[in-house]
Amino acid sequence: MSPLALDRPSTGRTETETRNAIHNEGILLSRRPAGTGTGRRMTRDGQHLLGEGYSGNYPLLQVLFLAAEYLSVRGDAFMLTILTFAGGLIAGSFLNTCIYRLPRGESILVPPSYCPQCRHRLHPLDLIPLVGFLLLKGKCRYCRQPISRRYPLVELLMGLLTVALYYHREPGTLLSALVATGVVIVAACTDMEHGIIPDGLVLPTLFAGVVYSFFSPLTSPGSSIAGIFLGGGSLLVIAFLSGGGMGGGDIKLMAALGAWLGCRLLLMVLFFSFLLGGIGGIWLLLLKIKERRDSVAFAPYIAVADFLTLLGEKFICNYSWLFC
Repeated sequence: MSPLALDRPSTGRTETETRNAIHNEGILLSRRPAGTGTGRRMTRDGQHLLGEGYSGNYPLLQVLFLAAEYLSVRGDAFMLTILTFAGGLIAGSFLNTCIYRLPRGESILVPPSYCPQCRHRLHPLDLIPLVGFLLLKGKCRYCRQPISRRYPLVELLMGLLTVALYYHREPGTLLSALVATGVVIVAACTDMEHGIIPDGLVLPTLFAGVVYSFFSPLTSPGSSIAGIFLGGGSLLVIAFLSGGGMGGGDIKLMAALGAWLGCRLLLMVLFFSFLLGGIGGIWLLLLKIKERRDSVAFAPYIAVADFLTLLGEKFICNYSWLFC
């Protein structure tokens, strides 16, 4: 069955009530007849995706989520998917900023986006995720130097993963899943490009995860703290026993994931990361790409393990008593 065909339980809000709610926010809606598709609801048990305490202090976000909810009630699954994908592309563009600036100790907020080669501030059209790269044919508008293909790939990956998570995760767990996914993408890229995982990425993520655990439907404060010790502690033991075979960035990254995902899901991430890391290490040795004493970036394996866990949790639980 296609993910687009999956439906969630209704919130009890009729289309008329939804239309009125959106109209009160100042949105002009079409008066087309209601569709008969199988769209996904944005709420569950009367709680908004942003949380029970969402106060509407961010009008643009409220408009976007109300629009998505309206599309869900109407059954416009295709348009809802496009909206979700666009949000993922925008998130991917922000991840690219983090990937470039955090290892260099630069602020991720200021200055505005610029070309890494000529340092010229980018034109607004160049900032459109994925589209800007295609319009420029992969070269800077000003200095004509090639733009790294990492930029469109990260944006596309985050867009696709956002859609996949949206249709595979419960509404209350979506934020935690998206944060964990974004963090591991940044960590994997910085680890491969620079051999580091910046503290400016993992430490704020860890503390934010602990705070959010008091409100998260996915985990509890106790499970979050346990996840920190399980993730960071297990890699710390490996680093101690192997004489430095595990980097400090990997330890802090796994601890940060534990804060957001909790103990149970982190156990899956640990299992898959070790499994994939072992297979990848053997493959690199057989192909003589790496020598026995060479260091290997472990964050990409953590990232893939995170994707498998968040997208395949139900399947894994159906066939394994170890994790569920």
